[in-house]
Amino acid sequence: MFDSKWLTAHAKSSPPRGRFQFRAHVPRKQPEPVMVADKPWESMSLGWHTLLRDGGRYRLWYECWDDTYQRDFDGRLCYAESDDLSTWRKPELGLLEYHGSKQNNILFDATMGHGYGLHGHSVCIDPTAPATHRYRMIYAGYDGRQSGLMTAHSADGLRWQVATKSGFRYRNDTQNVAFWDPGRQKYVGHFRAMEADTRANPGKQVRCIARAETEDFDSWPKPVTVRAPDEADGPDTDLYNNAACRYESAGDVAYLLFPSTFHHDTDTCDVEIATSRDGLNWQRLSRTKVIPNGPAWDAGMAFACPGLVPFRDGYALSYNGCRQKHSETVPRNVRYGGGVGLVEYPTDRFQGLWTEDLEATLCSFPLSQTPPRVRLNAVIEPAGEIRGALMKDGTVLPGCGFDECAPVTGDVFTDELRWKGEGKLHWFAGQTVELRLVMRKACLYAIELAE
Repeated sequence: MFDSKWLTAHAKSSPPRGRFQFRAHVPRKQPEPVMVADKPWESMSLGWHTLLRDGGRYRLWYECWDDTYQRDFDGRLCYAESDDLSTWRKPELGLLEYHGSKQNNILFDATMGHGYGLHGHSVCIDPTAPATHRYRMIYAGYDGRQSGLMTAHSADGLRWQVATKSGFRYRNDTQNVAFWDPGRQKYVGHFRAMEADTRANPGKQVRCIARAETEDFDSWPKPVTVRAPDEADGPDTDLYNNAACRYESAGDVAYLLFPSTFHHDTDTCDVEIATSRDGLNWQRLSRTKVIPNGPAWDAGMAFACPGLVPFRDGYALSYNGCRQKHSETVPRNVRYGGGVGLVEYPTDRFQGLWTEDLEATLCSFPLSQTPPRVRLNAVIEPAGEIRGALMKDGTVLPGCGFDECAPVTGDVFTDELRWKGEGKLHWFAGQTVELRLVMRKACLYAIELAE
């Protein structure tokens, strides 16, 4: 994934030449929902959900409400599974009663959480936990006066035990996302924050994204705001939810947010992307709508949900969509509303470096093998190309300049850069060399130094 990291490491010694911008890739959106509300306990709508690839199948935990809806915390947590992300099963779990019967897929409701309701959950698999706590859940509970963060654990993802110590008081009415971060060796959570005096809207409370980390999943400090609306959003926009995840490919680690931007002027929500290298400092380098609204079943609102799962030759990101606008989602307007939608990302194509004409040094690496295998993931227009040069201390290595490099063209995922003088590179084995690229009419999404 390309962000400012690639241009800052060598900016002083080898400054880039030319103009460029970071461009979010717009994934392919499936035209219809893959799952809809069709059970009596879903008679109002279904909503926030978590998607995981687990044990050779796709597993989905989702919230739903029936026509007795009074508040968001009146919902139930249900379960579905699929082999292909297209056909979903809602198994009869026999766990909780609904209108006198346990023939349903309900696995959690307000009776299980010390009298608190449930809203805005997410489920994660904890690789560090004992078998009884393999599945973790964080959610917002409500006792009729105020809400707070709650946690639960499960051995199978179906039978849940709520933590004996409840979470701290925290105003929250959106989806919370928490997971184990192997890089930080801590649990990391992303939550809703309400902030006044943001740059885009001073003096008004707006929705923002907050973050916290902990070594104890059942005990969280107060989250700190890490991303707020800014001048590019304007005064009529909030950041609604986050759909945070950690993404690793070929040793390159990034953190992704898929926040829904809530537009007060149109009363709609659509999805953008934000990126980070450390999970603390976030950038929204492109304001492209990666999940736009409409035109039909998701014309009113779209909310990306965790997580990002392997699918076909890339990844799938699920989202909750509905045709109603934000202020219209009340029981009298919604019957069996909402659905689970999917977008498909090709591998490593989340955000790219786009240019009409750019020369830049993007990385350095030890020359452990000769010739090196430098693979590109890029979309190059018919009149464009990408060439590379290998350099040492600002000097081009013999036979490895731009003119000696075969151009890479077209829509490529693993095309390699090749030079006429590769046979001379053994002279520099074990030394660190720099890769400088010339790009014309191209969007570069990833570089891989293959072994």
